[in-house]
Amino acid sequence: MLEQAAQQGDVPSLLALASIYKRKLSNESKYVEALQRAVKLKNTQAMIDLGDYYFCKKLRTKAKGLYQQAKDSGNP
Repeated sequence: MLEQAAQQGDVPSLLALASIYKRKLSNESKYVEALQRAVKLKNTQAMIDLGDYYFCKKLRTKAKGLYQQAKDSGNP
């Protein structure tokens, strides 16, 4: 049911799946995919989380872009 809601673009479901993929399943690619989908839906928490992921991977330009996008969307 959670996956179905996420497939339909439900942002809370996408964030919940991202958390599950990261913490329980250690599935990095699905974690990133879920966050990217939430970012496309303009979710600022996903922008920050994905920015943090890229920052840790030393992809600073991508991280900075996502942090700026979150800021521009109203998340200080």
